[in-house]
Amino acid sequence: NVYKDMGAGGGDDIFSRLFGGAFGGGRGAGRGGFRAGPQKGGDLEMEIDVSFRDAVAGAERSVAFRRNGKREELRVKIPAGVDNGSKIRIGGKGSPGEGGGPDGDLYLIIRVLPDPVFTRDGGRAPALTRAIAAKVDQEPEHVARLVRAMIAQEEK
Repeated sequence: NVYKDMGAGGGDDIFSRLFGGAFGGGRGAGRGGFRAGPQKGGDLEMEIDVSFRDAVAGAERSVAFRRNGKREELRVKIPAGVDNGSKIRIGGKGSPGEGGGPDGDLYLIIRVLPDPVFTRDGGRAPALTRAIAAKVDQEPEHVARLVRAMIAQEEK
């Protein structure tokens, strides 16, 4: 058949040769076509509010979220020095993977709440912390820990 010899018909036509049978049956079906292998699940994002003091000194807290229609809760470490917009990645807590692929990740986006006493100055703790450092030992332990953390951030 002249048409078939020119690639114009049958299961082994020009489309089957070029695209590996992705357009239909014939001998080329399944060769080089589009296949869905394991696919990583989609990532999820969630904003969380963090107090200024926890952002400076670091903290651990519980975070509740919904995934696959179910409520989940985990303990998360907030690293010292986070700022507005910082992201914390929690692997495998995003949308489920497909075809045996891994689950996506959950990204916590930090929103630092204002503090009635302390502020950030250009991403650094204010120099005032040095002035009050001498009095730190006379303050309650949580205040002393916060000021020491602010000084450490300033020195970085």
